[in-house]
Parts: sequence; C-alpha cells; structure tokens
Amino acid sequence: MANVRGVFAVVAAMCAAVGQGKSLDLKSTWSATPVKVDGTGQGWSANFMPVGDPPILVSLANDAEYLYVCVRTSDPKAKPQIAYGGLTVWAEVPKATEGGMGVRFPMHGRRQGGRPPGSSESESAKAPPLNAINDVSKEFELLGPTRKDSLAVERGPEQPVQVAIGDDSGVLVYQVRLPLQPSDDHPVAIGASAGTTVKLVLDTTPPKRRERPKSEEGGPEGGPPRGGGEGPAGYGPGGGMGGPPGGGMGRPPGGEGFRGEAFKSFKVNFNVTLASAPAPAKPQ
Repeated sequence: MANVRGVFAVVAAMCAAVGQGKSLDLKSTWSATPVKVDGTGQGWSANFMPVGDPPILVSLANDAEYLYVCVRTSDPKAKPQIAYGGLTVWAEVPKATEGGMGVRFPMHGRRQGGRPPGSSESESAKAPPLNAINDVSKEFELLGPTRKDSLAVERGPEQPVQVAIGDDSGVLVYQVRLPLQPSDDHPVAIGASAGTTVKLVLDTTPPKRRERPKSEEGGPEGGPPRGGGEGPAGYGPGGGMGGPPGGGMGRPPGGEGFRGEAFKSFKVNFNVTLASAPAPAKPQ
C-alpha cells in the first residue's frame, strides 16, 4: 500500500510541476520494429508517463526513421476535447533555424448525434464510440514546416505520417507516427535524429481558420473551396483548411452546434530525448 501511495504522490507532483509551467524532460525508448498505429495501444511500451493537467499519460518510442507517440487518458474533460475538438501533436528541434512538423486529428469536432465538450455525462453517453470517429475520419491535418502551414492529407497505410484514435476499455488512445528526417516521400519532418532532443507539444486549442473572401464561392459548410492554397512543400496543393474538408469531422468547438464557452482547451509542452540505436552485440 505504501508503494502505491508513493507512485500516486510522484504522479501528482509531476502533473503539478507541468501545470506550473516547469520543464518536463522525458526519454523515448528504442523500437527494434515499427510500432503499429491503429488506435488500440497494443504493442506499445508500458512506460507511460503523466504530463499536464488534465491528467494525460504519454508513451514515446523511436527508431532511426520515426518518432512514435501514444497518448492515453480517461479524464472526462480531456476525452471529449480530443475526440470532438481534435488534438495537435507538434514536434520540433529546440533552437532550430527551421520549423518542425505536426498533425491535428480528428480535424474537426462533429457531434454525429453526440454532445460537445462540457455536456453532462448522460448527454455525452449519446456520443459515437471513439472507434467510430476513427473510422469516419478519412483525413488528418498535416502541419509544417510551421504551425501556420497546413494541409489536409488522406489517411492510408502507405502514408509516412500515421495517426489514429480509439478506445481501450473506456480509455481514449491517441497514436501518431512522425518522420524524423525529410525525404522525397515526406519532405516535411521534425528534423531530428536518434539521440537528440525534441520539443513536443500537445494542444487542443481549436486552430484559427481564414475567413472566406466575399467574392469567393463557398465550399462545403460555408468554408472556402478545397485546393485553394499551397500546402507543405512536396505535398501538392493545400486542402483549403478554412472549412471542413471531405471526410472531416464537421465544425470545431465554438461553432454552430457547440457550446464554445464549455470548451476549455489545454496545452502541454515537454522535451523528449530520442533513444539511440543499441550497440551491436559483440561476437562471442
């Protein structure tokens, strides 16, 4: 019992430290095989660390090509924020001359018969399962090389950037895979290497959308037409992030059908030291 109390004391202290703006330094573990990103959390390291307030658990892994992030929370306020408002995961190298990269997923919060963040428990029980949200979300928002550069990208098994959301016995599971170094296949990357430090940001703040010019023909939901801008280099035309792209999750919290005053976003920053590849075993 004493050991259990000690663990909870450490967790509470760490969450309080982050809440007071103190720096939190975490370490990633080396993954000898690619980590599966499917929203189940299976196959991930059990090394979850608490970050921020509301309480969120984070597990980190990397190999020579990718950073893998898994977020878990059972907090009744954090879950609807992420599920219906979306979570931005942003990664960058501290003091780098160029930006980093990130994703936002789900792209927008569609009620789909459910309730927005801040609703009562009985109301939120009508919301669709997290796995259903994952299934209908056909796109994610790719960010980089700055957080102002965004592009709607179709999800697929061949994409270098992977993201998924799901449910594990009532616990929200959010997983993402980000490339460490740019290449012809993924020109937008963190810009880090194994063994270096990366700054990671988890943010549920709804992104600002550009207003549609009065002379511009509207797209779906009154937003600008798709393909109206230029996205991150190498990914082709932008997705027109001013309005919900096809396959998105509807309007963000604070818009029509949402109680904006009930949506209190959270933002957590911490540093991650990427693991280096283990030294090869010496021959016997």
